[in-house]
Amino acid sequence: MFLLDSAVYSYDIVYKQAVTSEDIFLGMGNKTPATASCEDMVITVKLPGSNFKDVNVDLTDKHLSVRSPKYKLGLHLPHPCDSKNGKAQWLSDKELLKITVQMKREYDMLNF
Repeated sequence: MFLLDSAVYSYDIVYKQAVTSEDIFLGMGNKTPATASCEDMVITVKLPGSNFKDVNVDLTDKHLSVRSPKYKLGLHLPHPCDSKNGKAQWLSDKELLKITVQMKREYDMLNF
């Protein structure tokens, strides 16, 4: 992680899974609360004082780069992802960038 400004900012990585009523109420699926059962990775980056038009995002299968005039974040992702089908959303009221990508792990066919 690289920081060009002394202002406080942070990022979080949260895992998300698609859960159906069969998984919750009937326990029929083989999903667990572990990250091995998650399909998506959601990365949120707080960029105080930044505007959406100034933010540049570059995503590869194993690396995320977020740049603005004040900040530079280089992040090696904990799991490979499908970089071609990611989704980025700017929450202007919170000055927050939210990136959702589907994970591509070698043994996912065993978990789903």
